[in-house]
Amino acid sequence: MPCYELLYKGFVGASDTMESPALYEALLAYASGHLSSLDSSYSVVALKARSESLSHLSKAINTFSGDRLHPESTVAASLILLTSEVSLGSHKGWYSHLIGAKHLILSTQSTLQLNNEPSGGLGAFTSFKSTPGGRWILRNFAYHDVISSVTLGREPLVTGRYLEGITDVVDTYLGVASGILVTISDISSLDMYPKGEDDVVEFHRRCLEIEESLQCWRCPVVNSEPLSAIASAYQASALLYLYRQKRQFAENIRGYFGLLPDSTFFIHDLDCKVHLAVQNILDHISKVPVDDVSESCMLFPLFLAGGDASSVSQIKIVRQRLQFMLEKRQFRNIHRALEILETLWKMKRDGTKQEGDKSPDWTTLLKDQEEPLLLT
Repeated sequence: MPCYELLYKGFVGASDTMESPALYEALLAYASGHLSSLDSSYSVVALKARSESLSHLSKAINTFSGDRLHPESTVAASLILLTSEVSLGSHKGWYSHLIGAKHLILSTQSTLQLNNEPSGGLGAFTSFKSTPGGRWILRNFAYHDVISSVTLGREPLVTGRYLEGITDVVDTYLGVASGILVTISDISSLDMYPKGEDDVVEFHRRCLEIEESLQCWRCPVVNSEPLSAIASAYQASALLYLYRQKRQFAENIRGYFGLLPDSTFFIHDLDCKVHLAVQNILDHISKVPVDDVSESCMLFPLFLAGGDASSVSQIKIVRQRLQFMLEKRQFRNIHRALEILETLWKMKRDGTKQEGDKSPDWTTLLKDQEEPLLLT
């Protein structure tokens, strides 16, 4: 575990006031939990470490309001435990930590107001944006919150606009692709259930706006082809997600087609765009060497591409990359994502229909399961 102690010191070592038992124990819990997934002899140690980390996190949360100068360490501890839950397969536990992190972040706005400190209209986010650690926290939280909104089929806990101005860095999770999270958040926030004709037209207008923004997006200049490829894969994934949402919306409002001025709204044209986006994702991923460190964030684009893969060769690419990632990392969410895709692919091969005589889709498969899936 020395490497995790170094990670702890690297994160909090900039200031003695950042010393945090909660963060330290969370890192140890993450390390021992991952070791237990590789070697069962560490199971008891991992359970004790997890219990200890939850105890320290609880204590830190109880005194959080008094730690107004350096709240980052407590939120970081919660996010690290979230990641641990995901990797170990506790698909319900991670969401509790995500909600907890949200409340911790937003609670700093109340502290600012109590101390008559200016928030500039941004409150909690202004506080976190003022330090490198705080900015990392916000990108970390957004990564999990925004990506989870896709598989949960709901808006993010916090819309991603707070990321503006803090994505022009090489981030530890998404490299140079963090800015795409803002757009994915916007897509997840689209109103999929219109109440009238005006809502239909507004949805169409907003989708065209988002699509144009994505198509005009350019990857920040970086001296790394894998990082550029990952960013482009996320750009293509956001487009795929947008087209899927438009297709679902079109299914829901067939009677309103006469109001829509653009032929791209028709399902057949959307299917073509979906298939093109899938191929674009796989083309970009092919530029990321197997076993490259940047492939750690490829689960999301691979899953989305696999969900709409239309050929045996595309499915083979997705399966092989996911199998390799699983063999290397042993994260349970990768295993579960691959299981869902294998079920979907088999249903498509067998010509199985889902409720309403619809073609099988991963969204329906997830709805039939009690536990949510996080693709981070």
